[in-house]
Amino acid sequence: NKIRKVSFYELPSGWEAGSGDIRVLHNQKEIVFDTAPEMHKGRIMLPVRAIAEALEYSLKFVDQDTVTLSGPRGDAVTLSVGSIEAHLTQDDQTALQMDVAPYIKDGRIYVPVRFIAEGLGATVNWHADTKTVLLRE
Repeated sequence: NKIRKVSFYELPSGWEAGSGDIRVLHNQKEIVFDTAPEMHKGRIMLPVRAIAEALEYSLKFVDQDTVTLSGPRGDAVTLSVGSIEAHLTQDDQTALQMDVAPYIKDGRIYVPVRFIAEGLGATVNWHADTKTVLLRE
């Protein structure tokens, strides 16, 4: 049996509610995007390239509507614009259903941050008071 230390993710000292925009923290550091994260059907959506770069995932465009993100453990998630079906590749390929489909806005593919981050091994929390997505690996 393994013992796992459980630690709570805390906001950095002095972190307060901002202008009302959604903000994202990765391992206690704010990720600044050139396009703001947005709420879509109850899910936080981020441009796929921005989340890939911030979390140091590799990103491959299969075609103009389909992308594959690969995480540090060799896991990969493939998803397509307009489809709630995604494919998670670990030791084998598994089809999964997302709550909301990726979409294109202003020439960028937006993806659900929780689905992507958790699928590739990160922990995701939401701090409603400050509208902050908390990511940690």
